[in-house]
Amino acid sequence: MPTLTRGQKVSLANSPSRLQAASSLQAPGLTLDFSCFGVDGNGKLSDDRFFVFYNQKEAPQGAIRLVGDSGFDLDLDRLPTTIQKLVFVVTVDGGGEMSQITRGSFALRSGTQEIARFDFQGSDFGREKAVMIAEIYRRDGWRLAAVGQGFAGGLSAVLKHYGGQEVQQPAPTPVKPTTPPPSAAPPSSSPKISLDKDKALQLKLEKSAPQLVNLSKTLAVSLDKKGLKDIVARVALVLDASGSMTYQYEKGNVQGVVDRIATLAMRLDDDGELDTWGFASRHARLPSVSLANVNGYVKEITKKHSFMSIIGNLGVNNNEPPVMREILQFYWNSPLPAFVVFISDGGVGSSNAIKEVLIEASRYPIFWQFVGLGGSNYGILEDLDTMRGRTVDNANFFPIDDWNRVSDAQLYDRLLNEFPQWLRAAKSAGILR
Repeated sequence: MPTLTRGQKVSLANSPSRLQAASSLQAPGLTLDFSCFGVDGNGKLSDDRFFVFYNQKEAPQGAIRLVGDSGFDLDLDRLPTTIQKLVFVVTVDGGGEMSQITRGSFALRSGTQEIARFDFQGSDFGREKAVMIAEIYRRDGWRLAAVGQGFAGGLSAVLKHYGGQEVQQPAPTPVKPTTPPPSAAPPSSSPKISLDKDKALQLKLEKSAPQLVNLSKTLAVSLDKKGLKDIVARVALVLDASGSMTYQYEKGNVQGVVDRIATLAMRLDDDGELDTWGFASRHARLPSVSLANVNGYVKEITKKHSFMSIIGNLGVNNNEPPVMREILQFYWNSPLPAFVVFISDGGVGSSNAIKEVLIEASRYPIFWQFVGLGGSNYGILEDLDTMRGRTVDNANFFPIDDWNRVSDAQLYDRLLNEFPQWLRAAKSAGILR
């Protein structure tokens, strides 16, 4: 396994076509975005479908796919011959500069085998906002080059460097004139790409779930207000399916919950999906909510139910600890913070068991936001602020007596109210990197 220095190159002739490229940077205080530019022989982004980043996570045929927030799965055989080079770039989102990196690395792997590695540090750079870390390029087969070249601008400037163009705002639908206006300028050949995460989500929702567009706009305001616009997190939803929740399901309130939390997941989650569980006497992992199935999600999951069960065969009683423990085991080693929204209409028992799970979970990257939905007797959930024994305060609770009287802005503000405080505390405690 060669360890490359800046400017060094190595042949990939003996390597498989399916590879993994992973960047790892220790950069306290920086918010970083990772991207891969598939450029042509002139070094230009002539086909914007091969620019893979947080708003476009996969190239055609899965030739390039963003994994998490800093890794890429590659299938070089699926790249068209017009793509001559893959450039891996890291950019600073917001304040800061690349000299703040304490240590960084780029590794090319095939499964568990490391093919080549390139290490670098902040002292290699100055006040640049971006670094072109490495390139995979065609020359008598594929080769890898350790680049380590700083770039003055951020992602928008790098995009422009490669011939792309950032969309500043969604363009209105053009009205086709009967004759072209004589002063009309020729159309630009530069691909136009949105780097704005909120606008990109709104454009996706307009096509597949237009009823969520206004929700996404309201959410964007709350995220900005809470300082969470640049946060990437796993998002989960736990649905109470006990018998007393029947009214909430029948009146559409649970679908309303799904719509609002799914919109949050599409904006914050690294894969844009909402991990979902249901619980009553028993619990089960439910299909993840995504843009593809959010419409009518609750109707689908309640389709196969019995007289004594809202969802499947989960039963009718409250039994929170088992589903909480499964979620703890699911996220305990997550590289990203996990934001878990837990819906309950009360009747909460097993206070000691719930307390034990929350105390154990306080050592891991999981924040629990409990929401009471039109119920009573929330038990220990109402005492979270005074619960002792936790590494950090990792949970919050608020009730909603009448779902229809709470505005979307109020809901998002309350949902996100303590999450930023936990993020800071978890980082200070070494729970989050």
